[in-house]
Formats: sequence, C-alpha cells, structure tokens
Amino acid sequence: MIRHCSAAFLLLAGLLGGCAHTGQVTPSSTAAALDPAVVQGAWWSWAAAAPAGRNPVEDETGEHCAVNQPSGMWFLAGTFGGRAVRKCTVPSARNLVAPLVNRIASEQECADLLDSATGQLKVDGVARPVLRWKGSRITVNGVADNPVTRRAGVFETYGCGLWAETGALEPGRHKVTIRGTDGDFRIAVDYHLLVTDQAGEAPRASREETLVEGS
Repeated sequence: MIRHCSAAFLLLAGLLGGCAHTGQVTPSSTAAALDPAVVQGAWWSWAAAAPAGRNPVEDETGEHCAVNQPSGMWFLAGTFGGRAVRKCTVPSARNLVAPLVNRIASEQECADLLDSATGQLKVDGVARPVLRWKGSRITVNGVADNPVTRRAGVFETYGCGLWAETGALEPGRHKVTIRGTDGDFRIAVDYHLLVTDQAGEAPRASREETLVEGS
C-alpha cells in the first residue's frame, strides 16, 4: 500500500542534506540481513521507475511485475487503494520483499503511520513475520509521469512502513497475499506466482498443469 505525501513535503524532502541510502540492493535471504534504508530506497526507486500505464503499483493483472526488478531480490507491490489479482513468473533463489503499508513522509508522519497501520503477508496460507520499519533516510530516483512519487529525478526523504519477505520460494506455483490498512485506506493484493528454476523452467508438474489449463 502507498500513502501519498503532499507535493510540498516532497519538495522539502528533496532539499534535505546529508548522506542517505541510494536504491542499490545487495542479495539477502533473511529478515536480519535486510537493511531498511537500502531496501526502501530501492523499492521506491523501482516503483517510480515506470510511468503511468505500465507501473507495477497500478498494475491490476501482473503484466508489469518483472519490469526493472533488481538483481538481488524481487519486489512485490500493493496498490493505490483497493484490490488487485496479479499473475507473475519469478526466478527461483530470489527473496521476495513487499510493503504492506508504506509511505515517504516526515519522521513524525512515519511514527503516526506505525501507530495506526496493520498488515499481513501470507505465502500459501502461512503468515510471514511483519517488519516494522520506522523512518529511515533514503534516496529515491523516479522518471517523469510516474504515479508513485509524481516527480522525476532524485530526491531525499524518509521511508517507513510495514514490510515482509518470503525468502526464496521453491520452484512451482505459489500464492502470496498482501493485506494492508491505515485508517479507512485498505488494499488487498493476491499474487499467483510461477517460480521457475535457474534454467528458466517450471518443474514438470507445473508445466503439465499449464498445458492442461491452456488446452
């Protein structure tokens, strides 16, 4: 889920000085290894890297889920409010990371968000731990006409929210569900994933299922 900040705050955030984390991601497979600032900076830059019409956050089917994915992990996305059902093919040995409720905001707004927001991510019906990430200084880089940050170029801000990761999933079919709320703002996303092996193929059983479904 994404809660938009005001244009005024984004302008001020772009003027913040000092050192902030850029959108560079290194491989990770455990929650303890995830750096909140690094992951959030990378996720916001990924989400803002595509313009309206082919942006992964507004994507309702999963058509654009693979666009601009980083090499070290695989990002999932919420919505701007409401429900989406997405089908996506994901390579194995990738840790899937997703925000349940997230925003770029001031430190105080981040604290308020963590007090009010709730969320949950499940993999094949099993809930994953929720990571509560308070405000971290991040650097975001977006393209023109993107519906996420609504601005082009690089700026610095604070990122925060509730997050979760799946770890690397076994090749085959999986369902990942994302639920998030903040006040009257709610999202529900169902990902139907086909995880392929390193050669880019699904296990034999999954390939046969695909043939049956397509026949």
